[in-house]
Amino acid sequence: MMSMKVMVKLFASYRKLLPAESVNGKFEVELPPGATLADLMSRYQVPLTEDSVFLINGLTPAGLDQELFDGDTVAAFSAMAGG
Repeated sequence: MMSMKVMVKLFASYRKLLPAESVNGKFEVELPPGATLADLMSRYQVPLTEDSVFLINGLTPAGLDQELFDGDTVAAFSAMAGG
């Protein structure tokens, strides 16, 4: 079974969740076909709450069960400002 590659960008307070191999706040990850946004974000402990904003290829996804595809770019950041 083939894997797919997805680019992940984490911003603001989520930058602390970046893996060591990330460069300039982004990294590429291999996922199995059929992986969802929730699968990906859970792998990196990104909060799956209403405070989190997710974009797939610059567009707001339908939901956390949105399927990802090879070449997608996923961005995540917290909608909460301040601390």
